[in-house]
Amino acid sequence: AVVSTQSTGYCPILRELYTGRRGFGASLNGRKIKVSETTALNKAIVSTYVIPCESMGLKESCETLGRLSGETEGCSRGVRMGGSSAIMICQLAAGYVDGFWLE
Repeated sequence: AVVSTQSTGYCPILRELYTGRRGFGASLNGRKIKVSETTALNKAIVSTYVIPCESMGLKESCETLGRLSGETEGCSRGVRMGGSSAIMICQLAAGYVDGFWLE
């Protein structure tokens, strides 16, 4: 199996260049980054990407967001949605959010 040992992500609108290398950590525009220290879901900001499609319509997507955004006990403190799952994962590595969820 092929295992990736390094990766790069770029967000041109924010001018953010994320790099990571196995065993060396990750950086944002040349500065070291680290994940959030939040461990409790009810205190976490979670990013996600929900796509209404044939198998999951708009109603189901809204119900899913409702579950994530705290309409049920034990859910996250808030939900952030962006356009690129890759950039959202980079932002997770930088500690901008506390978790990433994709159904």
